[in-house]
Amino acid sequence: MKAGGCATSAISGQPGTVPEDDGYLSVRDVARRSSMCERSIRSLIRNDALPHYRFSRSGKIWLRWSEFVGWMERRRIELRQDDCLLGILRDMNARCDR
Repeated sequence: MKAGGCATSAISGQPGTVPEDDGYLSVRDVARRSSMCERSIRSLIRNDALPHYRFSRSGKIWLRWSEFVGWMERRRIELRQDDCLLGILRDMNARCDR
């Protein structure tokens, strides 16, 4: 932070700017960037599962990209050698290779 309390961007160094990767995006933009469909993003928002912003009750919905990425990372599934899912995926892969 600069003297006087103004945050600066790591990219531009300009006071009050937000790095491009941490900006606010529309539902459509998040869907495009994440390769998810808009309907899924909106469903997660309706169920209060995904952090989002709205400035009025009927206003446009905004999501912060860094919060979306953090939300996705918390839902990552780690495959273990003993995981039954790994066996299913191997079976599916074997069928596709034939």
